[in-house]
Amino acid sequence: MRRRRHSEFLLALLFVVFVANVISAPCQESSQPFKISLAPPEWRNGCLQLRIDRVNASHSTLYLPGDSPIVVSTWVMRWSNTSAKHGETGRVAVYGVSDIGGIPASPLARGEARNDHLCIKGTVPVADLKQETRREIPVRGKIRIDSFYFLNEQEWIAYRAEQEELLRTGSGVWPTKVVPRIVTLIATIPCAAPRCAPPCDGPPVVLDGEALLVPDVLRYSEGANKRGRAITTELSRSSGCDALSESNQTLD
Repeated sequence: MRRRRHSEFLLALLFVVFVANVISAPCQESSQPFKISLAPPEWRNGCLQLRIDRVNASHSTLYLPGDSPIVVSTWVMRWSNTSAKHGETGRVAVYGVSDIGGIPASPLARGEARNDHLCIKGTVPVADLKQETRREIPVRGKIRIDSFYFLNEQEWIAYRAEQEELLRTGSGVWPTKVVPRIVTLIATIPCAAPRCAPPCDGPPVVLDGEALLVPDVLRYSEGANKRGRAITTELSRSSGCDALSESNQTLD
């Protein structure tokens, strides 16, 4: 039983790695038989409310991987005094990566729909382990929703077999024969702050070395959060943007 749980955990980690690669990849247009739609996002009680409908528009059963086969990410702007990456945009996940369990696949019958109601926090933590800083950046600008599926049960079985072989051999080479298919949707995040004029309606700034950590190991570090708040205050002062949501960090 313990070995099985360990195997399920490692398979989940492999899927997390795959998702991380998806987040950094360009958007994929899709005319595939798995459809997703999004009601207009809105802020309510401090949460960005997302109502997502996923429909099997094919003529056969599809298979959805994981306990939560949806990943939501938002764009960020890279800030650096030395790096050539200064001004580049990237994305950080705000939902889905840490929620994936042992990646069992659940069937979605022909014509069947799944309705997801997500509550996305108004901020997402980024941290720099080397500098020991942690701060919250606002969720604003645009969001990207990636939903994963397998076209049939054979694809799912082949994918799982590849992951198990990778664990058995320990080769460290990511398998490329079978990966989950992806449907992508991009939407604009409505304004949640008193001031939303450009550039304060665009992606928030992240510094070199800052990244989303899973798990959030510096969450309860008083020193890291204090240093992070100082960074946020300075960035807000230089940009002139309202940073109320960025500076309201708590350790709850």
